[in-house]
Amino acid sequence: LNSTIRITPPSYQLVPSIWNSYFDHENQLDGKGYATFRLRIKLKDYNHVYAIKIIDIATSYKVWIDGEELWKAGKLGMSKEESSPAYNSKVLEFKPSNEYVEIVFHVSNFYHSKGGLWNFIEFGLAEHIEESRESQTNFEFFMFGSLSIMAFYHFGLYALRKKDKSTLFFGLVCFIIAIRILLTGERYLFKLSEDTVYWITLVKLEFMTVYLTTPFFILFLESIYPKDTKKIISHVSLGIGIIFSLITLLLDTYITTGLVKYFQVLLLFLILYVGYVLIIINSRKREGAIWVAFGLIVFLGTLINDLLYLNNFIYTGFLFPLGLFVFIFSQSFILSMRFSKAFTTVESMSEKLVTLDKLK
Repeated sequence: LNSTIRITPPSYQLVPSIWNSYFDHENQLDGKGYATFRLRIKLKDYNHVYAIKIIDIATSYKVWIDGEELWKAGKLGMSKEESSPAYNSKVLEFKPSNEYVEIVFHVSNFYHSKGGLWNFIEFGLAEHIEESRESQTNFEFFMFGSLSIMAFYHFGLYALRKKDKSTLFFGLVCFIIAIRILLTGERYLFKLSEDTVYWITLVKLEFMTVYLTTPFFILFLESIYPKDTKKIISHVSLGIGIIFSLITLLLDTYITTGLVKYFQVLLLFLILYVGYVLIIINSRKREGAIWVAFGLIVFLGTLINDLLYLNNFIYTGFLFPLGLFVFIFSQSFILSMRFSKAFTTVESMSEKLVTLDKLK
């Protein structure tokens, strides 16, 4: 593994992991550098077509299987000037010639605060790997479509009744997460180009979705339960989100991709705050409190999962869109109840006015 130009002795490392956690003698490595990863697999039956599925690697790589180069993403280099980053997921199929398969990755990173093989690389029979990818693709596009529809539906509701800001904030949360789905997971938007400026723009946008979703969610919670929440919390979270977003826009990605760990302190505080709000609205028996509690418990559970996954403590994948999906439908039900109640009140008042006119 290389942190500078110096060649270090080979060592065994757990994958997936970031090489920031590796040590060169007694010194911990940083995100910049380049390395070769090699794995030898013994197969029980090599008379099948096998495949590996690569999601993303930080941040450029080439892969060889049994000495044959099968795929590359970005441009490898020993410096930032020589390299260029790219995320380009791929399923690579191959047929082994004997019971041993050798998989080699050359990786370099000078654009992200974390480097290395940080994501799962699936290995198995080709048909099983393709099925796994198809299932993931279908799920992500379903989530993207559902969230987009919900976003524009609530934007329409806000356009009709601008006095109720809850529909605006709810629509913004849905829209931002819909965009985030295309930037994470299979990373569909990244596949459109391997241009460095394009990659940098999308990575900045990916992190900004984290910084902006949180305050808009708190604003939504405040808008539906104004008597049970604190305005200062939503204002502070929005201010911090905007500051982090501006820093992300202005600074180099190697710096800004490492800032998210500081924003996570705010996230942990807001999780506790939302838990407090849940207790309050349920103890005061507010309208729709049970549905809010159900949606938020699922939502916060997936948020905690993503925080642990982002910090490489677990490798379950990003579940935040799924949690938001459950939360959206629970909150949509509440908003529907409120609109239904409002329409019922209007109809009742209209009927009373008609009755009064007849009496006159």
